[in-house]
Amino acid sequence: MDRNPPLLVMHDVSAQYGRVRALEQIEFTLRSGESVAILGANGAGKTTLLRTISGLMERRSGRILFEGADIS
Repeated sequence: MDRNPPLLVMHDVSAQYGRVRALEQIEFTLRSGESVAILGANGAGKTTLLRTISGLMERRSGRILFEGADIS
């Protein structure tokens, strides 16, 4: 068994505002105890990423897993 299982997994997640693509096929795995920084210029999709993870914005495709449960 994995001693440090994934806490948050994003697999092929895309989101958009109307016809404007804000996120395109985002993939990452965050394990318990890890830290992540989200960096980018204005309009790069940082807020959209957080809104999509939290469910405030509908994703267009992909899956989001939190502690193994699908929260997409």
